[in-house]
Amino acid sequence: IIALFSLLAWWPLLVRFFRIFQWPEGTRTWLLAFCGWGAFLLVTATFTFLPGVLERWKFTNALVGHVHAAMGGMLTSFGMLILLTINPGPALRGILGARAPFLFWHAGCLAHVVILTAAGMIESADPRWLYQSDASADLLYSLRLVAGLMMFMASAWWFGRMLASDFQRPSMRSAA
Repeated sequence: IIALFSLLAWWPLLVRFFRIFQWPEGTRTWLLAFCGWGAFLLVTATFTFLPGVLERWKFTNALVGHVHAAMGGMLTSFGMLILLTINPGPALRGILGARAPFLFWHAGCLAHVVILTAAGMIESADPRWLYQSDASADLLYSLRLVAGLMMFMASAWWFGRMLASDFQRPSMRSAA
C-alpha cells in the first residue's frame, strides 16, 4: 500500500519533466489528455487496490473499467502524442488536432469507465446481478454501447481522414 501511494509523488514530477521538453506544435491537447488520464489512474488506483476493495472488485466490471482508463484513455493519448511527435506535419496535426473526434473519444472513454465501474460496484455487492434479468444491467450495458459507439465514431473519423490525406510520412534516414 505504501508503494502504491508513493506513485502519487511521481505524477507531479512527470508533469514537471514534460514541461521542460519542447513539444512540437499541436501536441498540447494530447499531452494534457495523457497527463489527465495518468492522474485519474493514479487516484483511482490508490482506492481500487486497497485491501477490501480489490477483493470485492476482482473479476468484476469495476476492474475492467480501470483497465479501460489505462488503455483507452492514457495509452491512446500517449500513442497520439507519439504520432504527433515523430511526424509533426500540418496534415497529421489537422487530423489528430480536430476537436470533435478528440472530445468524442475522451467523453466516450470516460463514460465507458464510469459505467463499467458502476456495474462492477453493483456486481460486487450481488454477483448474481449480472446474470439475472435486470433492467439496471440492461440500461448500463446500453449506455456502455453508446459510449463505445462514440469512441468508434472518433476512431473511424481519424482513420478515414488518414486514408484520404497524403500526410508526409516521417523520413527514414539511412545509416550509411
